[in-house]
Amino acid sequence: MAQTANAGCLTLAQLEELLSGEVVDERLSLHLESCPSCRDQADVIRANNELMTSLSRSATDYGGAAFRAPDPGQPLARAIPGYEIVAEIHRGGQGIVYRARQLATKRTVALKVLLAGAFATTRERLRFEREIDLVAGLQYPNIVTVHDSGVTDDGRHWFAMEYIEGTALDEHVRSQRDRAASAGGPASLRAMLRLFEKICAAVSYAHQRGVIHRDLKPANILVDDRGEPHVLDFGLAKPLNPRVDAGDATVTVAGGFVGTLAYASPEQTRGDLDLVDVRTDVYALGVILYEMLTGHFPYPVTGQLADIINAVANVAPKPMRGHPSAPYRIGDEVETIVMKLLAKEPQRRYQSAEAVRQDIEHYLAGEPIDAKRDRGWYVLKKTLLRYKVQAAVAAAFVVLLSVFSVAMSVLYQRARRETEKVTQINVFLEDTLGSVEPGPGEDQVTVRAFLDEGVHWIELALGDQPQIEAAVRGIIGNGYRNLGQFEDAERQLLAALEARRELFGQRHLQVAKGLSGLGLLRRDQGRHDEARRLFEEALDIRRTRLGDRHLQVAMSLSNLALIMQDVGRPQDSQRLLREALAIRRSTLGDRHGDVAMIQFKLAQLLEAGGAYAEARSLHEVALETRRAVLHEEHPDLSRSLMALGLLHLAGGDPVSAEPLLAECVKLRRQALPAGHQRTAAAQRRLGDCLAAQGRYEEAEPLLVESYRAQRANLGDSDERTGESLRSLRDLYEAWGKPQRAVRYRARVPIPEAPEPTP
Repeated sequence: MAQTANAGCLTLAQLEELLSGEVVDERLSLHLESCPSCRDQADVIRANNELMTSLSRSATDYGGAAFRAPDPGQPLARAIPGYEIVAEIHRGGQGIVYRARQLATKRTVALKVLLAGAFATTRERLRFEREIDLVAGLQYPNIVTVHDSGVTDDGRHWFAMEYIEGTALDEHVRSQRDRAASAGGPASLRAMLRLFEKICAAVSYAHQRGVIHRDLKPANILVDDRGEPHVLDFGLAKPLNPRVDAGDATVTVAGGFVGTLAYASPEQTRGDLDLVDVRTDVYALGVILYEMLTGHFPYPVTGQLADIINAVANVAPKPMRGHPSAPYRIGDEVETIVMKLLAKEPQRRYQSAEAVRQDIEHYLAGEPIDAKRDRGWYVLKKTLLRYKVQAAVAAAFVVLLSVFSVAMSVLYQRARRETEKVTQINVFLEDTLGSVEPGPGEDQVTVRAFLDEGVHWIELALGDQPQIEAAVRGIIGNGYRNLGQFEDAERQLLAALEARRELFGQRHLQVAKGLSGLGLLRRDQGRHDEARRLFEEALDIRRTRLGDRHLQVAMSLSNLALIMQDVGRPQDSQRLLREALAIRRSTLGDRHGDVAMIQFKLAQLLEAGGAYAEARSLHEVALETRRAVLHEEHPDLSRSLMALGLLHLAGGDPVSAEPLLAECVKLRRQALPAGHQRTAAAQRRLGDCLAAQGRYEEAEPLLVESYRAQRANLGDSDERTGESLRSLRDLYEAWGKPQRAVRYRARVPIPEAPEPTP
């Protein structure tokens, strides 16, 4: 229906006819030139026409191949050797995805074949090849993995990727709502947010490795039967810093629209590819979350194309709270997060998917969200611009100052309480442990004496301060455990856990901390079933309170992995360690000591299972990180040197092992007292390495010194002393000195210095 904006102005129909050239009317043309309102409306129509032309061209680029696609009934199984096609899963604008079986491994894979086959254009082939290159570099649990790729004899490009048995995100969300409704209970908002947090973590991982997805939507996120999301279909992805060459230039058409319009950002609909960055994916995440929580889009996405584009660019999202069909009780904080995701201006959104994930994590942990900080200033600025009356401005400042004062007061009280707690603990340690003196006949105070004195004073000094008492008991209990005083440790750790449960309830993070401490004791006692139950309970609390991507969750996973290794379940232990490693890498980055620690543990586990290549790779990465972030005297650095050196030595490569073991000996000599058992262990390994190369004269003093130190530290009956003895005996036998070998086989005491070599 044609309407005029103002009296005397041209109608929309007249403007469209005039601009299309269908009607030539000199009177209307003169009016258009002289009327500012009509000129503005004409500019809007021209812009929409240009965009629709661009969209049409883009649709041809992405979907035109479908008209040249090979017959889906063709025997692809013969065209792609090594794979057996089972069924077609999906057919899109760029390719067909089949469920297939890899004949060599018998595993099920998803096989994507370029839709146009041998008739694909250069741009289509380059885009397909780029998807392979980009996804092949993304190794993350919640991103689909590429296994293999190639080109058939008849020119069909393909790649095989991880097959996910699951449903699209929107179907999964609907099924969860229906299940909750049939059970007569409310749907779980926290469960949806935890799921969304995992999606953000996967997108963040891709961004950190320079990949923008550009087509995030529920259909491209599958949720498996364990509730784990998997991001897939990087067919429209682009690198953040693409190479400037002919290949990259032909992949994307300037001014072309890419993506799915309902989930596109305002800058995508304008077709300006220079403005597309990680914040474009952030906007799509906002649409996805809005739809997950309300069951609807934030604005109309049906009807005429121009109307949809206008809604994306200009229509504010509908309020979420009180939405008639929303199955969740959406509060102010959640709505604030979603609205920041959906900000029309990129600079007003979250600046990364990781920032979104962190705010979701803050909300789930009951902590302040970052989005609220920005919102207050933004609302104030808008208010001041709209109401310029002096009284309104003054009132706004009064409200702001009042809120600021209350917030600062709360933060001050919280900080003061924490400071008092730390101060009281320090005073307790100074007044009690600082007064300990050596016992009768002892030259120095023992660690055990410090711990005993601490226990003595807990009841006297901390009876009316249960939080501090629980913290100190936990510290002292862990100290007893490290000394092997398990009964004393148990008394303190059980008392600390009980106190925390009385103070905070059964599901508090402080309780999880107490459960973890007691679990470590049970492991040391060999009570593995109890330790596993304690670790699992701590993990469940931390997942519920902190989400799946928190460092405390990673700590619980590592503890559980130790138990699984102890009870002979290496596969479960590997799985838990890999999950812990993914959390730490996504949170701390690749260059962190805690990340290296998990890599080291996983490498040891893989080595024990015979996976030497992957173990060596992880040891190398862990060593590189530890060199960069740790002091040279830190014991973890020498542990990595020893582990990697022994791996080379066991693999029959003593030449590569030698510099690693020599550096380990050097660092331990610098950091530890003379004759230390750990230095002796490293000297024995270096001696074995030199002996394996036939350098017996260099190996002899190392092995002699190692044996002496082990006897002095551990005695003759210890297995480690026996290992040093065997190394020395094997040296002399290989060297052709049987008399010395016989003497050491009989465990005759070693002379002060080795006999001179004849």
